[in-house]
Amino acid sequence: MVKSIKQFEVWLVQFDPAVGSEIKKSRPAVVVSNNIINDLYATVIVAPLTSAIRDYPTRIDTNFDEKGGQIAVDQLKCFDKVRLKKKIGAIAKAECDDFLEMLSYIFQPE
Repeated sequence: MVKSIKQFEVWLVQFDPAVGSEIKKSRPAVVVSNNIINDLYATVIVAPLTSAIRDYPTRIDTNFDEKGGQIAVDQLKCFDKVRLKKKIGAIAKAECDDFLEMLSYIFQPE
């Protein structure tokens, strides 16, 4: 069964196995890849949500599902859709805008 996955939805994602400083365990993550990519490919790009608050310029504060935390834009991952276990919601419009701005910052040439 093919999953219908949309940009900025939040899914429970299986991150293990992880190595070194990579985000570990199953956790919520924001789908970053656009809907065309999500429909065409067996993989999606995600950014994990974390409750660990870090003063990193690449983190976006969020209050998803009434829980404080951050979107770890510095931990982008590409995964096969089989790692996405369950859709649990979507991030707010303001966070979508912040996310797109952060992506342009991360990938901007020096």
